[in-house]
Amino acid sequence: MKKILLFSLLCSLVVSSSVSAKITYNARVPLPGASKANLKLQADTLMPVYTAAGIKVPKCTKLSIYDTAILKQPHDMVMEDGKYVSGSWSEQWAVKACGQNVYVPIEFVLDKDGATYLIDNSKVHF
Repeated sequence: MKKILLFSLLCSLVVSSSVSAKITYNARVPLPGASKANLKLQADTLMPVYTAAGIKVPKCTKLSIYDTAILKQPHDMVMEDGKYVSGSWSEQWAVKACGQNVYVPIEFVLDKDGATYLIDNSKVHF
């Protein structure tokens, strides 16, 4: 019984200390670089990008996007009433994670309902 109680207490301590680690990240838009995403789309994509980078550098608590680049130029772009309503393109966002450069490729797709993005974690790289 004492071993189980001690083990439970130890597990609680480990979990609570890992949960309380403060993660800091830069969340300001517009992002640096060549991103074609509008400000709302950039803001919506920030946390998934930081999550993908954090998987590559799991103990890092300080993350910052320092550049964005176009991988595949926008194509099939359709504009209605001064707003793009369809099309797609690919970007790569560069994240500084505890001194390491992590590159997160993102696929953006616009349609009449808004925009979606896809991050394939298997393509995130150093």
